[in-house]
Amino acid sequence: MPKSAVSNIFVRNNNTYKSTIGRSRAAFFVAILLLNLLLTASTPYFVQKAEAAARTPKALESEEAATNELEGSTGKSKKQQIDVRESDTPGHPDFYNIQVDEGEIVEKRERNREVFRNSDGTETLKQYMAPKYYDNGGKLDPIDTTLIEDRNAADSGFAGNIWGNVRSAFKGQSTFKTKLNDWHVRFAPSNDKSGMIRIQAKGDTITYKPVDAKNVAPLITYDGDGKQHVNYYDLWPGVNVEYVVGT
Repeated sequence: MPKSAVSNIFVRNNNTYKSTIGRSRAAFFVAILLLNLLLTASTPYFVQKAEAAARTPKALESEEAATNELEGSTGKSKKQQIDVRESDTPGHPDFYNIQVDEGEIVEKRERNREVFRNSDGTETLKQYMAPKYYDNGGKLDPIDTTLIEDRNAADSGFAGNIWGNVRSAFKGQSTFKTKLNDWHVRFAPSNDKSGMIRIQAKGDTITYKPVDAKNVAPLITYDGDGKQHVNYYDLWPGVNVEYVVGT
């Protein structure tokens, strides 16, 4: 082969080699550029994931861990449900563990009504048609219309009371009065000088004296409910008189 031909082949091969090297270098730089762009674009994503993980509350992580522990072999969650009771809500006495004193609220008492406090903190009002309490020196005390022996029917003071006790011991009971109230009824024999029946209230007295009646002493009887009845049997010929004391 002529020397000039060999020289031409070498020149062509050399140019081809340079061209290949040039293309390889260009491809390498392009790859580096693409990789740099890829890393630059993906950096905010990883940063956001890291920041989100840092902001995740530990309580949620604990709850997720507990949930995973409660999961069974079937993969179904076994989370326990919480039953909210009425006593677990604010406003209910048990929420603050308040001990409520049950019973009557005495300061709310009136002559014919009572107010009671219940265990749940509510109140119950009881209203009566007739008075249940009387004014005992500024204090409302229960009325008691039970008839007891009146040993000082004439209101004769200390001496009269002593005489009444002596008479009661020898002659038995013959005069009666109501026990506790701000007014009183007194029952005596029909011929008593003070009157057979006297109703007294606030210093005033109403007296009943039967006219042309027999000398009859009052007799106390009880009905099926245990209520007392004052009887004057045959006060007039064929006439019985009966009284029942209310409030």
